[in-house]
Amino acid sequence: MRAIKSMLGAAAGIAILTACGGNYNSLITSTTLVDVQDNSALQFRVGTALFPDGTTGLNTVVTFRYTTGASAATINTPTITGPAGFVVPSNAQTATNTDAGTNKISGTPTGGTTLTTFGTAGGAFAYGFENINTSFGTGGFAEFVGTVADNTALYQDGDSTIVVGSGKGKVQTVIGPKILGAAKLGAIGNAYTMPLYAPEQSRLPFILGPPAVADFHNANFSSAFLGYDSGFTAFAAAPVAGSYSLTVSVPSTAQQNSASFTEAATLTSTAPLGAESTAVVVTSTGNGGATFTAATAPAGVTNQLVYIVDISATTATPTMYTCAVPVVGGVCTYSATSGPTASGATTGSAPFATGDSIYAYVVGSDYDIVAPSSPSNLLESPTLANPVDITISKATEVTYPATGVTGPLQRRRR
Repeated sequence: MRAIKSMLGAAAGIAILTACGGNYNSLITSTTLVDVQDNSALQFRVGTALFPDGTTGLNTVVTFRYTTGASAATINTPTITGPAGFVVPSNAQTATNTDAGTNKISGTPTGGTTLTTFGTAGGAFAYGFENINTSFGTGGFAEFVGTVADNTALYQDGDSTIVVGSGKGKVQTVIGPKILGAAKLGAIGNAYTMPLYAPEQSRLPFILGPPAVADFHNANFSSAFLGYDSGFTAFAAAPVAGSYSLTVSVPSTAQQNSASFTEAATLTSTAPLGAESTAVVVTSTGNGGATFTAATAPAGVTNQLVYIVDISATTATPTMYTCAVPVVGGVCTYSATSGPTASGATTGSAPFATGDSIYAYVVGSDYDIVAPSSPSNLLESPTLANPVDITISKATEVTYPATGVTGPLQRRRR
């Protein structure tokens, strides 16, 4: 919680985005030292996450915002403390992580060397936990517990346990960091692939694109900007009913005063939502458009999003799209002009091209994932549901243009 505001005139000018670029991508521009403690608010929620492999983990949602609705601080260190019985798993992903075997999901203060879940790069920002402490507003890629290849899960589709479809294994699989301005792609900047603690073969990126959010595929945004944070961070750690506490420590810098915030959230039930059906991709006649279908949502789901990732066959770079569909099932249609708009153009380009790898996967939830998203929602404390449960389908991959139905779809009774 925060104290009564005492510096309403302080201007932060901060905005956090999932990746580099965008007209919201600015650092603190005010010459006034920002009083984070008295002019910011922290919110925290927990829930369950049902993963594509059928296991259940912990889901979290966080907002940490200044009065303007932008991120409260450019650098901070979060720590989540779970109830008795909650344990961070010890596996290949956390073998050297000091959180393993404890009930804490920690970060490491700037300058520290302890290997933790969030490390020195991970922090709590406007909507979600992100890897941008060391690269606020730049194109740095995520470094989960110190490894540079941890956000490459989508591109290891050849041995993925959760990617299915006729295009599986047909994209670039070289592992390495994303290099801005170059064709090589092996990481998605700043955004965690999830669930954390799971091997990369079981992880996916969750970056919001149009039409679920305002289209940013235009000249006003850097071509390196991939999309907005979905706000949730899911962990492959068995959820335990009880109280979870999030502490966020803000260090003193040239732009911000030191501060400390703590918020509690209670998980009353560890029962997950039902399993989501895999999305179906049905392409058009090859003119660059495509349709994506989600089945009737399982019991308990009140919102469904289809996440779509197009990997260019020529540049290997990703373009993100996200579409909301009714819980009774529905179709998302992308026309031949709904892709990125080039500088000076009046209409968009074709979103998909011959040879592209297209991924589609569905996230069901018992809350509205998009409504609190930043920067479309600039409330200091946007309304957050409680609990925040999600269920994630497997990912269908096809090589464009595919013909007919190219993924499994089973209708489910509600």
